[in-house]
Amino acid sequence: MIERRYALVLDGALVRDSAGAPVVSAPVSVAPEAYSEAYPAGAEWLPVEVRDAEGFDLAEHYRLPPVITFEGGKVFQTYPHISKIDYHAKELGIPAETFRAMVGGAR
Repeated sequence: MIERRYALVLDGALVRDSAGAPVVSAPVSVAPEAYSEAYPAGAEWLPVEVRDAEGFDLAEHYRLPPVITFEGGKVFQTYPHISKIDYHAKELGIPAETFRAMVGGAR
């Protein structure tokens, strides 16, 4: 079973590390409050809710690295996606329509 992850939030925004990435706890068995001492006063750990981007179809898309956002008082980890046709066309440096015609698919 995957343990819940938490993101650190301060004054309505995600706390970010020196590289600009949101501070997200690794899966741990202790309460996330125990880690607050290392971060700004008033910061709180909120649970991260995982969701797929709309329109994702495993047969037609690849998932991209997750994006973590803070919306409406909740933290979301969303997996954006790209169509497989667009991905491979970009790799080859050709227009997606040209690649689509080459492979003969609607994807």
